[in-house]
Amino acid sequence: MPHADPGLPHLREILLFLVLAGLLIPLLQRLRINQVLGFLAVGTVVGPFGLARWVPTWPVLEVFSIARDDGVAALGQLGVLFLMFLVGLEL
Repeated sequence: MPHADPGLPHLREILLFLVLAGLLIPLLQRLRINQVLGFLAVGTVVGPFGLARWVPTWPVLEVFSIARDDGVAALGQLGVLFLMFLVGLEL
């Protein structure tokens, strides 16, 4: 039986991103740290070159990391889309 294509292929990555955003924004505001810098730092930690590097050693880290490059690319494209939208609103 062939494997069916899932309806939302990057659902886990999107949910991880939303959970991190919901936790980070109030924390970063309380610490008076720019949210962009906080998201860049957390993206480095949970991305393919951060925690995902140790997924073969510790499989539990797969829940807290984005190991697939296509998942990172999809979120990156979404981020660029939102950035262009915000720049358009400012103009």
